[in-house]
Amino acid sequence: MLSELVHKRKRGEFLVGAAIGSGAIARAAERGDADFTLVLNAGRIRIMGAPSVACMMPLQNTNDMVFNLALHEVLPLTNRPVFLGLTAMNPNDDLDGLVDSARRSGCAGIINFPTVAHFPEATRAALETAGLGFSRELDLLRRARARSLVTIAHVTTLEQARLAALSGVEIVCFVYGWNAGGATGPASRHDLIEAAAIGTELRRTVTRVAPNCMIMLEGGPIEDAADLLQVLQHSKVDGYIGGSTIDRLPVETAVTNQTLLFKDAARSLARLRSGGARLLARARKVGLAGHSKSLMTLMERAEAAARGSLPITITGEAGSGRFRVANAIGTMRQPGRSAIEHLMVSELTPVQLTRTLFGHARQGNSRELLSEDNMIVVLRDLKDLPRRLQKRLVYYFDQGIYTPVGARGRRTGKAMMVFETSDSLKSLVDEGHLMPELARHLEVNELHVPPLRARPEDLDASLELALEELGASSEQIRFSAAAMRRIRLHVWSGNLTELRLFAGRLLAQNPGGAVSEQDVITLLGHSAKGFGRSGRTEREIILDALWRHGFHRGRTAEFLNISRKTLFNKIRAYGILEP
Repeated sequence: MLSELVHKRKRGEFLVGAAIGSGAIARAAERGDADFTLVLNAGRIRIMGAPSVACMMPLQNTNDMVFNLALHEVLPLTNRPVFLGLTAMNPNDDLDGLVDSARRSGCAGIINFPTVAHFPEATRAALETAGLGFSRELDLLRRARARSLVTIAHVTTLEQARLAALSGVEIVCFVYGWNAGGATGPASRHDLIEAAAIGTELRRTVTRVAPNCMIMLEGGPIEDAADLLQVLQHSKVDGYIGGSTIDRLPVETAVTNQTLLFKDAARSLARLRSGGARLLARARKVGLAGHSKSLMTLMERAEAAARGSLPITITGEAGSGRFRVANAIGTMRQPGRSAIEHLMVSELTPVQLTRTLFGHARQGNSRELLSEDNMIVVLRDLKDLPRRLQKRLVYYFDQGIYTPVGARGRRTGKAMMVFETSDSLKSLVDEGHLMPELARHLEVNELHVPPLRARPEDLDASLELALEELGASSEQIRFSAAAMRRIRLHVWSGNLTELRLFAGRLLAQNPGGAVSEQDVITLLGHSAKGFGRSGRTEREIILDALWRHGFHRGRTAEFLNISRKTLFNKIRAYGILEP
């Protein structure tokens, strides 16, 4: 088995191991071309609904659980090599007896798991003194290797990796911590840039003492293939072991989305029968596709608000479709008769904005939008609305009348006003961008556009519409089942904007034909750029510079305009390369 893995590595193949807790997941991993399977008590506990970290608790005999799972579920169902996760923390266990049982089971090798490596340093030291620490786990691995079993060392620090490599293990698997993400995953201790930096140091540490030892990564911030790709761009390792990323996270997402789809099937029928088809068709015309409950509720509230005369506020994340909701309101107000005018507050001076809305007595060519029949005025970037104009609007909403600039007579407004913002009204007030008096008027008809991830049942229809808007048909682009699963697993933090960019790149690179999962992974890696947060600490700036320069300290120091010594001190101070 070891020779097979070594041969794959020499051919340049990237190895993937699946740490699982049921026969069904093992069989699915084999169909996905996993190179080997690991039977761990953490996998079984995840299947039971608890987080992976619960595997460290004394719930039952860990080794008995693993042997039972391997013998009765995994080994009979998979042809891939199987590793058993055996712990050496039980002082009553005979290590030779454990290894002999592993050999008799027919497994290919063992891994030290659960491991003291996940305990705090003080706890690890106390267990080491008691003879139950990491040294005992290395002893277990030595005994297994002496009986021709392949060994994987599960480590969480560079020092543990060095000791494991010195002991002669064939594979060192560095674990960044328990997997983040999903319903039960904890927050990660590392981000992706740190993960790549640690991977680089890991390789240096291991290859110094054991040049032929294989190196694999697991856990922490790596939640999907796109995350792994980012780490691999600057960290040369031989493979990856997925636990939660292969069973818990995909199962959570797939079951949640599939259940929503089944539940929504009946809801869709009811909404269609009650006249919802008309609203959803109208939504689709302005670029909002789907039939989810949240989209239907949004359109119902938008239609109700359009019938009145009170101002409307549309909130939602960037790219979620606020602009499209405003256009939908325009079609609902007076179909075929309403005009809609979008004004970017940040692109107009306060004077220009005031004169455009309220008019100017001495300039006959000024628009005076508030006086126009069937006019819908959309003010975008509410955060940038000048304070003086806010006062005018408060008076207008209070009294229903306004006075053009430079005039004496008052006029009654006829236009409907719509406001757009990516911030909540409360946050705008708290940060001093919005007068509380104006906020009270705007919160009456507040429409929140849900992000795309909050309505996953609309994703397929939204993608189809995005392709149609770009001139492609559903027959022209054919997604494989695996490609669609990957699309549904993506977070879509950029919402409809990111989805449209993804569709545009897809058409540019693959104007016709089948779309594979790898195509989607590559394109999503591009489409996700530019949708992160802004505002960075010095630590983040240094990490980014290291990333951009392949973690070459000399070029990074030159780029940052600091000395190599200063950069080295900052790296140590921020613990960038320390696990």
